[in-house]
Amino acid sequence: MKFYSFAMRVMHWSAAVIIIVALTLGALLGYGVIDGRSDLGGVLYGLHISLGVIAIVIMAVRLVVRQASERPAVKGTVAARRIAGSVHGVLYALALAVPVLGYAMDLAYGGVPRVFGIAMPDFGWLAPAGTQHPAAETLYTLHSYGGHVLAFLILAHIAAALWRTVRAAPGEVDGLRRMIGPASKTTDTAQSQP
Repeated sequence: MKFYSFAMRVMHWSAAVIIIVALTLGALLGYGVIDGRSDLGGVLYGLHISLGVIAIVIMAVRLVVRQASERPAVKGTVAARRIAGSVHGVLYALALAVPVLGYAMDLAYGGVPRVFGIAMPDFGWLAPAGTQHPAAETLYTLHSYGGHVLAFLILAHIAAALWRTVRAAPGEVDGLRRMIGPASKTTDTAQSQP
């Protein structure tokens, strides 16, 4: 098997776009580039939350599909494979944990998370709507620092995939090509012929 399954590729690229946009919005709002109290800030904050909830769903489904799917073998030294496996594990964990922490943070601040305007469950375990739980600041800190680490790991993941793609021998499927998939049947067949 040279490529990831179609389902894995769709979930990978969907999660990548959603998480990168959510992280970008979080950074713009968190660093005050866009005032979160402005009309635009409110819309972008709502989009940030919506994308975070969608990321939770995609990543949860992706974990199940990943366990049930055959994956292409990772090339390289034992150390390189272990590092790649560890980074992937932390990426998956943070891609789930950061939006879950954000959801919990919103609840702890007394908010009601909404996905494109639709109220999500508050589970009643942190704080009634309109009140603030003492854990709100801690959840904010964990969500923020987790987002920074996730962004760094995504950049490292992209750099490693590009590095492996550039270093691959002619006709060899590695790095980014494994997650993009075959360009067409003729291209894939042509590459495998001598």
